[in-house]
Amino acid sequence: MTNKELIISFLKKHNYNFCDDCLSSLTGISPRQSINQLCNKELYVFSKHANIKCHNCNKIKITRSLANTFENTKIKNCLKNERKFDFLWNEITSTLKPSQQIPN
Repeated sequence: MTNKELIISFLKKHNYNFCDDCLSSLTGISPRQSINQLCNKELYVFSKHANIKCHNCNKIKITRSLANTFENTKIKNCLKNERKFDFLWNEITSTLKPSQQIPN
């Protein structure tokens, strides 16, 4: 199982916000910075929240959770094939109004 799959699996089982330190210790992924890099790279899967209490350590920190769109079946299926996701992402963002555009 890849680190991405480990984090997704953990966050699906525990639908709360967790800081990178706790995600690292709870999933066994090290170093902790790899959590940060992976989650920042995969923004369509993971949401980043500033100044939110971590469910595990109860500290106010930057936390992670699954993005709301992750439960969307189309997005979930696209995790297996990045090209399909790129196509779908372009399809979705092309329908957004200028005020809703997502920066690159």
